[in-house]
Amino acid sequence: EGHLYAPCDGEVLFVFPSKHAIGLKCTDGTEILLHVGIDTVKLDGKGFDVHVEAGTHVKMGDKLMDFDLQYIRDNAKSAAIPMVFTNLNENSILEVAALDDVTKDTVILYVK
Repeated sequence: EGHLYAPCDGEVLFVFPSKHAIGLKCTDGTEILLHVGIDTVKLDGKGFDVHVEAGTHVKMGDKLMDFDLQYIRDNAKSAAIPMVFTNLNENSILEVAALDDVTKDTVILYVK
């Protein structure tokens, strides 16, 4: 639908200057990179409207950005949105909580 929401309570660590990616630190210490689209850095911010900045505290479900989904589909390799966990250790376990249709308030993963 062209919206990106916080997957956890936490703090925004950074927003890429090209607006296509946001780093979060969840209250449990898990760090996540949310990357909208593949090869979207080349769009240089066009099609993205970010609503947060580094240091912003967010709650799960808070809107982080809006993006023009059709523009991304037309101008990037993919509109997929990878969620990359950047500080897991070798003993970390990801437990999938939801695979089907989700809302901004659906818990999708647990990190153990």
